[in-house]
Amino acid sequence: MAWLGAVPALAQSRFDGWASAVIAGDWRTSAGQPIQAFDNARRDLTAGFLAAGFSRGDMVDYSLRPDA
Repeated sequence: MAWLGAVPALAQSRFDGWASAVIAGDWRTSAGQPIQAFDNARRDLTAGFLAAGFSRGDMVDYSLRPDA
């Protein structure tokens, strides 16, 4: 019999206790022009780590781009 109002236990991620850092280390092409590719990759990797089960509290993501 299910209890009314019972809170289901949160599933434990296989990544509990892990930490991650995603850093976009550049923001220019080889010709020196600004490019979003590195920050787009930072955004997408962060989303992927979250989807895989990493805790946002155990994750940092930084950009070296001055205006990001």
